[in-house]
Amino acid sequence: MKKYNIKDFNMKKYNIVRFRFNKSDVGHAYMGGISGGKFIKKGLTLAEAKAHCNDPQTSSETCTHSNGTRRTFEDRRHAEAPWFDGYKEAK
Repeated sequence: MKKYNIKDFNMKKYNIVRFRFNKSDVGHAYMGGISGGKFIKKGLTLAEAKAHCNDPQTSSETCTHSNGTRRTFEDRRHAEAPWFDGYKEAK
């Protein structure tokens, strides 16, 4: 007999999405990759998604690690363009 976990029943799941702003228009979000942005993580609980997005390393404005600061400059089309991780409900 299969054992069930509370996570198996009606728990909404969330995906972490990386958003980038278009360098020429910082007021308008540019979302590349998969529809709605680039998926970073999938199938998280709401608490896990919020914890990820509250980490200072998930935004170009507050990131201090070399991987994150390099991400800000790696794509020539969006050089020096701000980015941040957000979450949305998985479908």
